[in-house]
Amino acid sequence: MAEYTIVSPHSLKPYRTVPLQTREQTLACLSSAHAARKSWAEKSLAERTRLVRSFLDHVLADRVEAGKELTHLIGRPISHVQGELDGFYHRGTYMCDIAQEALQDVMPVQSEKSKARSVQHKIVKEPIGVILVIAAWNYPYLVVVNSIVPALLAGNVVLLKHAPQTFPVGERLAKAWIQAGGPADVFQSLTVDHTIARLALEDSRVGHVVFTGSVRGGKEIRKILAEASFKHNHFPTLALELGGKDAAYVCDDADIPSAVEGVVEGVLWNAGQSCCAVERVLVHESVYPQFVALLKKEISKWTPGDPFDEKTMLGPVVTTHQADAIRTQVDEAVQRGGEVLPHPALPADAPKTYIPPTFVTFSSTPKDVITQLKICKDESFGPIAPVIPVSSDVEALAIINDSEYGLTSSVWSKNLDRVQKIGAGCEVGTVYANRCDAVDPEIPWGGWKGSGSGVGLSRFGFDHLTRLKSYNLLPS
Repeated sequence: MAEYTIVSPHSLKPYRTVPLQTREQTLACLSSAHAARKSWAEKSLAERTRLVRSFLDHVLADRVEAGKELTHLIGRPISHVQGELDGFYHRGTYMCDIAQEALQDVMPVQSEKSKARSVQHKIVKEPIGVILVIAAWNYPYLVVVNSIVPALLAGNVVLLKHAPQTFPVGERLAKAWIQAGGPADVFQSLTVDHTIARLALEDSRVGHVVFTGSVRGGKEIRKILAEASFKHNHFPTLALELGGKDAAYVCDDADIPSAVEGVVEGVLWNAGQSCCAVERVLVHESVYPQFVALLKKEISKWTPGDPFDEKTMLGPVVTTHQADAIRTQVDEAVQRGGEVLPHPALPADAPKTYIPPTFVTFSSTPKDVITQLKICKDESFGPIAPVIPVSSDVEALAIINDSEYGLTSSVWSKNLDRVQKIGAGCEVGTVYANRCDAVDPEIPWGGWKGSGSGVGLSRFGFDHLTRLKSYNLLPS
């Protein structure tokens, strides 16, 4: 049987070997999920909600071990892992709280013509059926809760294919579902390679796909689904959460100490491995010297080291390949006049997956050169960021939008009217004021441009997981 060996990024040693499911096993999962969809959809929303809440409780029941496992899998400091589990529970329970309102029938406003004819209209939100969720490794609990919880609540069955690096998280979630009393065929974890994953994508029983990952991966999945539609005349829908190159703009009226602290955390949390991490820092030139002076002090707090040490603030990135790509971006910036600010040293025995907290400032490099550097254009997905002086809100907005991505931007200012005026011009899905790299379930989460399509969370997060059925009723 084929296997996948997970390597811990902080030690570069094998952590666990996971058996991969065969083609036959995967097809059996698809068959059982497809067979279970009707009975699950027929359960009342109250019953589905009860089981989902119990599932969330069971996930957190083993949170200490889940946290340790997460540190082994992706290298996040042990002092930071519990926040993800708290976020998983918060988002999941919120979606349970709003499910009844979000999924209720819609009675549209009647036209005068319909009123005159006594025509009655009703719109019902029905489950799609089999949902295939393909998840990323960087926040393995948060990226899946956005889709699996509303999908189950809406009456769908779910197949979760986690990233190979975090296969154990998928297994842990499936186990918690069974412990909660959920039907085994309604939520299943797939541990499959790319070839078998493609088989699932091409299967006509899959009605909707949710993918979180790279732009390249999103394009490939869209292509596979399009090609499959010619084979079986079936058109599954697709939701994508892809990359980001999010900018933070610190205005001249910002609370500078607060902005420095918030921006640094936005760049360095989870070693910068977040789709909505701050990857470009724009600072109004009138406060640039003050910002950089405080930035040097704040960087010193982010000590890299053993992620199992409670004092460690910065762990490794997930692979040496990723680390090499990050270093290439920094090297190019330095060659073009950038200066790396002083930062804590890496441990002497740190493997190549470790990158120090790296902020690159510019004093004489032309702006049109800076903004075309890889560190300003390509997704970094690491603990690095350029710090760029700007002369005005207009210039800042132009640089914010000079990206193929459009997930979030943050504006740091004491004037919320100013923030919203700038935000109105930002080509992104979320605009923050005086915070960043945060996701609240009350509002939709999704990107513009190359950052994806569709949204998760909020009442709108149910929309892509349901299909509409209209009733056009004329009394006889």
